[in-house]
Amino acid sequence: MSNFIVDAHCDTLLGLEKSHITRTKEEKDFYKNDSTAITLEKMKKAKVDLQFMAIWLYPIYNPELSLKKCLNYIDLLYRKLEENSDHISIIHNYEELVRNKEDGKMSALLALEGGEPIGNDLAVLRVLYKLGLRCMTLTWNGRNSIADGVGENISGGGLTHFGREVVKEMNRLGIIVDVSHLSEKSFWDVMDITDKPLIASHSCAYNICQNDRNLKDNQIKAVSKLNGVIGVNYFTKFLENEPEKANVNSIVNHIEYIANLGGIDCVGLGSDYDGAKVPEDVSDISQIYKISDEMRKRGFKEEDINKVMGNNFARVIKDILR
Repeated sequence: MSNFIVDAHCDTLLGLEKSHITRTKEEKDFYKNDSTAITLEKMKKAKVDLQFMAIWLYPIYNPELSLKKCLNYIDLLYRKLEENSDHISIIHNYEELVRNKEDGKMSALLALEGGEPIGNDLAVLRVLYKLGLRCMTLTWNGRNSIADGVGENISGGGLTHFGREVVKEMNRLGIIVDVSHLSEKSFWDVMDITDKPLIASHSCAYNICQNDRNLKDNQIKAVSKLNGVIGVNYFTKFLENEPEKANVNSIVNHIEYIANLGGIDCVGLGSDYDGAKVPEDVSDISQIYKISDEMRKRGFKEEDINKVMGNNFARVIKDILR
């Protein structure tokens, strides 16, 4: 397998759109702009092969307008990719990722951060799959028809009956199940049901930083046991208990911890660019080389650095997408 650089989560579509909520008066150019941490120009500088492009919905759209707004974002992504078709295109499987790399093009993968748009209808999930959806975080911090998010931990709730059908259908279709944001009960329910590897696209280690969004040791081991991957999040509040101290070393601390606990095959990058406050020394995607540089300083083997920088996520894509 070739070496890939993969970022498993960003919210850049929020920054590209014309929005009455954020008072953005016009769409931003995806190739080059001064306001988003991810642009094609910056991705090229970092030699990124694949960027997961997440659709996250402001809660104001839920539930009635969530599907419509989701479709708006899918349209926005496809238009931005068409405008830059010489540089990037969407992928549906591993073969397309390899082909784009061979052709000197970058790749985008359509992801959904929260299953609110599918309501309680598997038919909508299947239609979104036909529109290119290949990864879904089951819920955001709250509760939906699929599961309880981490913000609902107090309830002790997990996957609903419908949520169990969603996980099974995602496995059948070839959509990556993403357990970031899930309540602990929901997380373990997914582990009991899935028959495919899964990911936590943008999560860190709880034992280093005690934020409810981070994964406990037994959760890290469970993802590893399923041959899944955890994308380390750059959000300062997930990296350090004192967020102002977060820097690139903090990111590598989480990488090192997860690798020591679950093995080097279960950790990757999930920046959360354009959706979170990140350390100043990795303020945009062009600076992710600092992560591999710091890993080298700590004595990581080159093969293991390549796994973390993207090969682990590429393996999951090869295993699941078709």
